[in-house]
Amino acid sequence: MTRIAHPFEYVTRAGQIEDLPASMHTQMAEERDQQLEDYLASLAPTPWTAATLINSWANTAGNEAQYQKVNNDRVFVTGRITTGSAGTVAFVLPSGFRPAFKVWFVVNAASSTPAFVSVDTSGNVKVESGATVSTACHLEQVQFSVSA
Repeated sequence: MTRIAHPFEYVTRAGQIEDLPASMHTQMAEERDQQLEDYLASLAPTPWTAATLINSWANTAGNEAQYQKVNNDRVFVTGRITTGSAGTVAFVLPSGFRPAFKVWFVVNAASSTPAFVSVDTSGNVKVESGATVSTACHLEQVQFSVSA
C-alpha cells in the first residue's frame, strides 16, 4: 500500500517519509496564514469614498455621490446628483474602480423619469440623457465589475 506524505513530511531519496523540522512547520503555517489574511483582506469592501463632482453637478443634501469596491472586483455607486446637464461627465472614478469596457445603466431621474448613465474605461461617469436629469439623477443602479 502506498502512503502519501503529509504536508509536514517529505520523501527522502531512499523513499522514506520523514518529518520536517519543527521550525519548517511554523514557517509553513505562518506563510499559509499570511496568504489567507491577504486573500480575505482583498475581499473586504473598500470604504465608501465621496465622488468629486465636476461640470456643475452637485450632490443632493444627505445623499452624496459615493463609490466602493467589494470582493476586489465589483464597484457600487450610490447617491443623487443634481444641477448638471445631460451629456456631461459628473465625476471620474480612480484607477482600480473602472470597468474593463464601457457600461450603461438606466437610472431614475426626477419624478421617476428614466435617465441613462455610462461609465467608460477612463472612469468617466457620464449622465448621457434624461428628461429632467438637472433636477435629480439617482445613481443606485450603477454597479459593475472591473474585470473583463
